[in-house]
Amino acid sequence: MEEARAAGNWIIEACNAVGLYDDERADHCSTGVWRTEHDEAVAHCGDRVVTADGTAVPVAVFESAHTMVGASAINPPVSDPCLAAQLNTLLQNIRRGWGWARPIDAEVYLGWVAAAFLGGFPDWRTHLHVSGGRGSGKSSLMEVTSLMLGDLAGGILNDVTEAGIRQARNNQARPLLMDEFEPEQGRSSRQGSIISFIRLMSGGGGGKIARGSSDHTSKSFRALGPVYLSAINHVEFAPQDRSRFVFLQLDALPALGGPVEGAERLQQTRKMAKRLSSALWARMLAQSVRWDRDYLAVKASLDAKGADARQAATIATIVLGRDLLLYEGSITEERLEHAEELMRAMLADASVSTGDSEAEDALGCALDCVIPLDHGVGRSVREILGSLLADIGEAVLGGEAALNRAGVFIRWPQREIAIRTGAKVKLFEDSKWAGGAHSSALSKLPGAAKSANSINLAPGNKQRAVLIPIGILGFESSSK
Repeated sequence: MEEARAAGNWIIEACNAVGLYDDERADHCSTGVWRTEHDEAVAHCGDRVVTADGTAVPVAVFESAHTMVGASAINPPVSDPCLAAQLNTLLQNIRRGWGWARPIDAEVYLGWVAAAFLGGFPDWRTHLHVSGGRGSGKSSLMEVTSLMLGDLAGGILNDVTEAGIRQARNNQARPLLMDEFEPEQGRSSRQGSIISFIRLMSGGGGGKIARGSSDHTSKSFRALGPVYLSAINHVEFAPQDRSRFVFLQLDALPALGGPVEGAERLQQTRKMAKRLSSALWARMLAQSVRWDRDYLAVKASLDAKGADARQAATIATIVLGRDLLLYEGSITEERLEHAEELMRAMLADASVSTGDSEAEDALGCALDCVIPLDHGVGRSVREILGSLLADIGEAVLGGEAALNRAGVFIRWPQREIAIRTGAKVKLFEDSKWAGGAHSSALSKLPGAAKSANSINLAPGNKQRAVLIPIGILGFESSSK
């Protein structure tokens, strides 16, 4: 009896010495790739933790300041990382298999995928947005990405909410793939909240937020990692969100060898991506030992080119991801010189994005708005105008009538479009341009002006409008 009492007292004293457990302050870590207190990358695979040298340790005995949380097991990186030479065919298929708008865009994509294998380990996670018309292969590219990243990415999401993401990915450090992230009329708040959460996933400890629960206690959610969005058009991004993304555009699929050969190449790419997935993860995990040192070298190179701190962080993640994927050993001056075109192109994109005027923001908001056609299908204003103004084939059926209902009119003789002024223009609902603020912003575009009086926009429709030259919209004008 005395022994039992002594044991009980010892337990009480030990508990008092440790103090009360505060779940809100515990550093919970579940599936994904994390940075340890020793600045090392470890892959949490649910039932085990794999270190950079390939050692696998059961979660329960892994010594770390983190609280490792049990989770469903995922396929771990293999013990034998693949070599750069083994990737040649896969990389060539990716470069040749899609209609990248610029030659460097395939390299940007590869850099993002490589860095994505490291989940939440990099101190700064860059996000990716890929857009392109129907038939450009957006979904097939995301499918190949999902196969490469394997269980680490956890598949592709198509219809999500911010609450769904933070609950499904709570305490995880994994890449997130979302297809068909299209702007939807009347649902901008849903996507806006998702983008706000993605913003938090970029840096430091990730998107940690607190929400009330049904038992009137606070519950914290955290997720970190890079995000890949794919859509025909992108939603309206605030400057602080654009600076965390790189944006790529896919043109029509290349006609190399005809559709049969293209389908066979895509199938080969899928098979290779799936087969190499675990070895690719093992390669990037092993290469992580040089991330911090080489990241500083890439950032220094970008600083010398005039990049600000955010631009340098966003671009350096892509450049270094590509370097770790393609080369062995620490980055050299020669490799930095080879990445010069890549860095300068992304820096130019970032500078344009940072310098967007209010006029360009308002125009982008109008062009990205999705409006319904007569048969109920939604199309963006950009897509409809592109089909009507550019020599790219048949126009969207009923497109001009749909534009007119939304307050957009093509004035063919004057080679301009007219957007109605006033407080009730549907294009700008749920945006910062609602209530008529768009008219003064759009009138600052080059060559644009507000009409002095009401003008005939269509038979029986006489209103004031902002008149915008077709030439500044980026479409090759047709001869209509």
